[in-house]
Amino acid sequence: MSLLGVKIIFVVNNHKCHSIVSKYFNGVFDIHVYRCGILQMKPVDCVVCPGNSYGTLDNSVSKSLDAILNIKSLIKLGINNVYYGEQPVGTSMIIDLENYDYKNIAYVPVARYDEDISKTFNVYTAFRALLTSIIDHNKYNNNKITSVLCPIFGIDNTMDLEESINQMSIAYSIILMNLRCNKKNIELINKCLC
Repeated sequence: MSLLGVKIIFVVNNHKCHSIVSKYFNGVFDIHVYRCGILQMKPVDCVVCPGNSYGTLDNSVSKSLDAILNIKSLIKLGINNVYYGEQPVGTSMIIDLENYDYKNIAYVPVARYDEDISKTFNVYTAFRALLTSIIDHNKYNNNKITSVLCPIFGIDNTMDLEESINQMSIAYSIILMNLRCNKKNIELINKCLC
């Protein structure tokens, strides 16, 4: 299980967000942050679309992606076929787009529906699911994902910006440390999140 060779590119739209991402991911190899719109960075192997469990694509990022890539029907089809109509928070679905600039899209529910997630660990579980789905994709597919274009999760669902980035950095760190499932590691993760 490894993210070795997978470059994660965070796209943010303001200086404050850029500063916070830089603070939490300072010096982390293969993490980059740029101030621009999500569709200004290309080509990449995978673009991430955070959303809800029903694929309604109501947030600003998903609307932008759908306007250019026409992804709503693909996401709905995937949710219906794989998750029987409701994709749980804490899962990630990678769909081949057959697009030169954006080869795959990862659809990641951050909320069940468009509710307040400010007092949850939804961003942690969603980002962790994204990272593990990329690792699994690369294990079983010849077309490896080596670059991922990713917005900040949860801020359209009233998650505090710094808390969201903190949860994403914890998920990334936990995956890099390759922690195994045991009581000691569960306690460590809970301590980091609380």
